[in-house]
Amino acid sequence: MNGPLELDHRWGVWLENMTNTRARTWLGILLAAALTGPAAVVPASAAPLTDQGTIYVAEWSRLRHLAEEGDANAQFQLGNLYYTGRARPAIPQNYKKAYEFFLQAARQGHAAAQHNVAVLFLRGQGVPQDGDKAAAWFMLAAAHGSRSAAKVVARLQAELEPQRYRKIEGLKRRLAEDMLAREKRLNLAE
Repeated sequence: MNGPLELDHRWGVWLENMTNTRARTWLGILLAAALTGPAAVVPASAAPLTDQGTIYVAEWSRLRHLAEEGDANAQFQLGNLYYTGRARPAIPQNYKKAYEFFLQAARQGHAAAQHNVAVLFLRGQGVPQDGDKAAAWFMLAAAHGSRSAAKVVARLQAELEPQRYRKIEGLKRRLAEDMLAREKRLNLAE
C-alpha cells in the first residue's frame, strides 16, 4: 500500500477503546508506519487533520493523545469531528462525545469550545436542553473573546427580564469559579 491508510470505523472504535494512552498512541503510529510506509511517520503537526473527510491513523492517534494530555485545541478538534461526523468512516456523529470533548476544552477557557457547549445545551444535543446553561456558556465564551457569543449575549441582555438575566449571570459566575478551582487544583498537582 502506498497511500495513507484510511481508518475505517472498526479501527477507530478499537483504538478509542484501548485504555493505555501510550500504548494506543504508539500502536496508531506503528500501524500507520507498517501499512503506509515511512511517509506516515512525519511530525503529526505537519500532517493535515483530514483529507476530504478521511482521518488517518497517525492523526487520530495524535489528537487522542494530545486531548488526553489536556490539550484544549485537540479536545476542541475531536469535539468538532464527533459533532459533524464528517471524518467518515472513522468517526460517526456522536453529540454526547462531542459534548465531552468540548466541555474538557471549555473548562480550560477555550472560547470556541465554550460557544459549542452553549449550542449543545441550546439544542439539547448530547445533553438535556437547558436554555439557562446555554446562556451562561455563551456569556463565558463572550468573556473569553468569542464574537459570535458576544452577539448572542447582547441579544439576551436586550430581550431577557433583568431578574432572569441576573440569574444566568450567577450561573456563569459559578461556572467561571469552577474553572478557576480546577485550574488551581491542576497547578497544585504539578
